[in-house]
Amino acid sequence: MYSTELEFLTSRNELLEKLGLSYAHEVFNVWFHLTIGAMLVAVTSGRIADMIGRKGGALSLDAGRFSTGYGIGVFSYVVPIFIAEIAPKNIRGGLTTLNQVRAR
Repeated sequence: MYSTELEFLTSRNELLEKLGLSYAHEVFNVWFHLTIGAMLVAVTSGRIADMIGRKGGALSLDAGRFSTGYGIGVFSYVVPIFIAEIAPKNIRGGLTTLNQVRAR
């Protein structure tokens, strides 16, 4: 491992300790929310499709595409800021540059 990676892991562990969280807690939190969301969508999607029908489905598809595009736009703005805030000072510029280069 490089020293910068060790510094990042140290700062990440310090952050988790300050917040009183563990890595297992993070994984469980993501898994839990994804599972609950998938179950809710699976239960309600059939009824919603029956109510909307084919014609309303096209409109909801357009709305879904719009909201997905909006979300991607927000992430493309927020992720570099988050990386710059959480990265150690000595590699901050490199990480944000790498993120921008990989995104293209």
